[in-house]
Amino acid sequence: MRRPHCHILASALLLVTLLAAPLAAQAAEPLSVRFSWRLKGEYAAFYLGQERGLFARAGLDVRFGEGAGPQAAVAGLIHGGDDLVVMPGIFAISAIQMGAPIRIVALYQPQAPVLLVSHADHPVVRPEQLAGRSLAYSLGEPTTAYLTTFCGINRIDCGRITRIIMDSRARIPYFLQRRVDLISVYRTTDLPVLEDKAGPLAVLDLAAYGLHIPGMAVVASERTIAARPQALRRFLAATAQAFAATRRDPLAASRAIQRVWVAGPKPKVVDAQVRATMATIPAVPGRALGWIDPALVRAGLELVRRENHSRPAKPIQAFYTNALLPQVQS
Repeated sequence: MRRPHCHILASALLLVTLLAAPLAAQAAEPLSVRFSWRLKGEYAAFYLGQERGLFARAGLDVRFGEGAGPQAAVAGLIHGGDDLVVMPGIFAISAIQMGAPIRIVALYQPQAPVLLVSHADHPVVRPEQLAGRSLAYSLGEPTTAYLTTFCGINRIDCGRITRIIMDSRARIPYFLQRRVDLISVYRTTDLPVLEDKAGPLAVLDLAAYGLHIPGMAVVASERTIAARPQALRRFLAATAQAFAATRRDPLAASRAIQRVWVAGPKPKVVDAQVRATMATIPAVPGRALGWIDPALVRAGLELVRRENHSRPAKPIQAFYTNALLPQVQS
């Protein structure tokens, strides 16, 4: 006599399950995250975090997308096409100083790992050796954007460097064919690609000679910060977990990005990119990963204003916020 009740109960449970499934799917909050450049090993931690469900467990449906340069990325933020952008902090500082309504919400690389590289048999390893050499560069590169400042810091004449502008994809072939003496690269991205093709190269580390450029940062619009602070907090907390997982297992992060990277470099090159990236992201005791040091922002602003004095400097507080980062247990 109780069987009909059992059938009714089972049917009710099935109905609840079927109704709950779409509700659970709807619970994940969409978040569009744009990289300012095409895929590279620097972004591996984000894909490891996605593969391991860190963003999903934070209640987020994160969609990552490649970019076409910092200017386009900033425009996407301002016009609402994207919620967050992963980009060099120096370009965010420059855009904010020029009036863009955006703000840095995390800074993972206190210094961008920018270099000038040359062939080992014709090396440039000190600033004074730049005179008389040719340098291939592309628009939007932080290295060459602030080359004049670098020359000033080191008291060398930039006019004695032959600068050749070209498409970013043409620089490496030109260099490998020895049609130019130097190219600007990231230690974390281009250097492993180049050394896989050409062997060990001579390196001029610009930070070692006074050019300090804030590197990888997460940037949001003022509108998004005001409207969706909890979503941003959850994203930054999950990202910190993703970087921690990458530090523990860089090869897993390398494999994660390779699975979505169509026609990417050799696996060993991506492995090297991931390891080099993690070496540039310090863990500061007592601070959340991504904590923004006001002194770094101030130095970046001074660098920007050396190149462009047309506007009065904005207050440092206008450029960043640490309020969305995870709380650190004391």
